[in-house]
Amino acid sequence: MGQHLFYARCRHCGYAHPLNETVCKITGAKLTPTKGLSSQHRKAATALSSSATGGSSGPRLATLLGRIVGGKYRVIREIGHGGASTVYECLDCKSGENVALKVPLEEMAASETNLRRFYQEAKVIGAIRHHSVCALIDSGQLENGVPYIVLELLRGESLQVRIDRRGPLDFEEACAVGLQVLEALAFTHELQVIHRDIKPANVFLCVDRQVKVLDFGISRWLSHDGPSLTPAGRIMGTPVYLAPEQMKMESIDGRVDIYATGIVLQECLFGRTPFAAQTLDELLREILEVGPIPVRVGRRDCPSVLASVLERAVHRDRDQRFSTAAEMYNSLRFAWSSLPGRKYEPPPQLRRTLPASPLRVPPNFSLRVVAPVTKNIVAPKSESNDDVTPLSRV
Repeated sequence: MGQHLFYARCRHCGYAHPLNETVCKITGAKLTPTKGLSSQHRKAATALSSSATGGSSGPRLATLLGRIVGGKYRVIREIGHGGASTVYECLDCKSGENVALKVPLEEMAASETNLRRFYQEAKVIGAIRHHSVCALIDSGQLENGVPYIVLELLRGESLQVRIDRRGPLDFEEACAVGLQVLEALAFTHELQVIHRDIKPANVFLCVDRQVKVLDFGISRWLSHDGPSLTPAGRIMGTPVYLAPEQMKMESIDGRVDIYATGIVLQECLFGRTPFAAQTLDELLREILEVGPIPVRVGRRDCPSVLASVLERAVHRDRDQRFSTAAEMYNSLRFAWSSLPGRKYEPPPQLRRTLPASPLRVPPNFSLRVVAPVTKNIVAPKSESNDDVTPLSRV
């Protein structure tokens, strides 16, 4: 694969394939290589994508374009879509500011479980309130009952697009990205929330060098004792970034996010995912028995202190990893401070985060959202209590 300059990344497993491939070697899914490519390759990639997928990208509520949602958000254009939702740029007619509107795909909105995940994401983001997490502004429902959430509009590009477009990051840039992701994770973990889907596509690089963590759609509250939204025997997340304990469907904690962050940072340095697997079985074996490619094999010029931090983060034995995101933050900060010729000073040491109280589920709860920022959301009625519950501080 070294002879190829451009790659098509599977959105299901995260593995990067040469541009001339149309099917993911790991999942067998059709590839749609249209993002992160240079202008001379974009036209060919779009044609390849169309032929590979039959020209359909799924229902995305295109009728929203030009409409006014919630009485004040005029939909301007579509700015992105994934396997579960579409994001539009909108103008807030009252404040004059541009915002992002996230709406689930029609086929996803037809599933009660997927709707409950959407409500859960809104409540989690609304409760976190951290400068490295994309902020929730508003929420509501369309006329047909499909929910939507309004988020701050970010200017820049995702880390995935950055890697696909320009290749490996330099050491200081990778450290800067990792520190801001870890700061956000340290905050959310203290709230007893784990992200479970840290990957380059969910890390956004703003034009002002601010890094934002996106998409809490499959996040989980560790303090919640109710039934899980994840079906029995099903693994949630993107395979390349899943920790061994997730693959083995064991109990999980914040260390799965630490592992995923380590994989993401290795990908930043390599310019591609740190696995040599060509099939799903090979990927599973590498994750469970071998581990990712050693940092100084994939990037020979990597300083040993930085390599040791990343290799500890992705250790197959979670007890050998960093115990908290704050601990990895401080180690990565030390590695940054030891880099020769750095342009910027590392941020302060992360001693603790606020608030200190985790978000917990009250003994007697309903599915009604009680957080002020998400007061417009009314979760669907259900007999089970799943993962969707009001958030309150104790």
